[in-house]
Amino acid sequence: KEMTRASNCYGSIYTPLFNNVKREKHSCYVGENTVAFERPMEPPRLTIDNRFIAEWHPRYDLTENDQSEYERLISAVRKEMDANRRLSERTLTDILNWKSARVKGKIDWTKVYDYLNAITSCLAVEKQDRLEVLIQLQGIGVPVGSTILHFMSPSEFPIMDVRTVEVLHKYGYISHNSRDLKRYRPFRDAILSIQRKS
Repeated sequence: KEMTRASNCYGSIYTPLFNNVKREKHSCYVGENTVAFERPMEPPRLTIDNRFIAEWHPRYDLTENDQSEYERLISAVRKEMDANRRLSERTLTDILNWKSARVKGKIDWTKVYDYLNAITSCLAVEKQDRLEVLIQLQGIGVPVGSTILHFMSPSEFPIMDVRTVEVLHKYGYISHNSRDLKRYRPFRDAILSIQRKS
């Protein structure tokens, strides 16, 4: 969780630099003429380790104020899963609100019990196949599916967030910045590897 929050915060600051690269002005001599050119500026080199997490994780709370809701949802999901191995409609709605309220407009709420049943049934398949079960549902892509799985198993399923993906990609921890099913496993492996080393 701390690694994801740290890279998310770092990404919120440096994402504009990644996507809208600033350029440094330079010049050089070619014969007797001065030639001006621009070179893309790079963000500082980065190693995601304990020092990175210690520096950037606390900064997350300066830009976001969702920690108490996050902790409440972790607790609510744990209680519901322990009691009856099933999420309630209210908790699913709260997770979707926490991730991105606009997602709720993509869900087919007339079939909410199909969603809740799929969430329950994904627990019966191997961990690496759980996300595939969830993304079969209308409106549930990899970012939202990974969020649902994260709340069910926080230490095993990192949330595939756009800023975290961009930071990991920019610094070579993953080879693609796409957020699809094929890319989730390398993303998850990278996050879990960083967590083990930290």
